[in-house]
Amino acid sequence: MLERGFHVFECRHCRHLSEIDLLKLVERFGADAAIGTARARMKCRLCNSKRVRSLVRLKAFRKDLAWLPAPPRARR
Repeated sequence: MLERGFHVFECRHCRHLSEIDLLKLVERFGADAAIGTARARMKCRLCNSKRVRSLVRLKAFRKDLAWLPAPPRARR
């Protein structure tokens, strides 16, 4: 993941984006922890909401195709 892109959490309430350092996540939760474990403990810095979603931004793709599973601020 470190070579291919970035991990980002998006607040579902205020749509604030926060890029997460994956090395710090591994240090805190361990190498075997799932991203859902970290997501469950995240809280938005702006509105204090715990409703966050996990996104991945790939480096090698066009801007509109770079986000997985969907671009930020997209409604599901």
